[in-house]
Amino acid sequence: MADHGRFADVIGSSFARRGGPTLQLHEVSDLVEGHGTRSFSLIFHGPSDQSLDQGIHSLRHEDLGDLEVFLVPIGDRDGVRQYEAVFSTIVDVVS
Repeated sequence: MADHGRFADVIGSSFARRGGPTLQLHEVSDLVEGHGTRSFSLIFHGPSDQSLDQGIHSLRHEDLGDLEVFLVPIGDRDGVRQYEAVFSTIVDVVS
């Protein structure tokens, strides 16, 4: 299961992609919490001369191991291509 804290601990590290560019985890952000869910996003940076299509990509991280992540290209900034992955988990709702 994706965990905000585990990703926050590895900001700045590299995620290798077989047959493609290596991505660097740039940011971990909290998103909206409500309706029984808690979400967060990851922003990855990659080289501007190589792009990945939107879809599921196999990434490998030294500490986190193998991950299947749905990445969405969100634009270029400061000479890097940016990608976002969003994770949502169900949380207990207390009445």
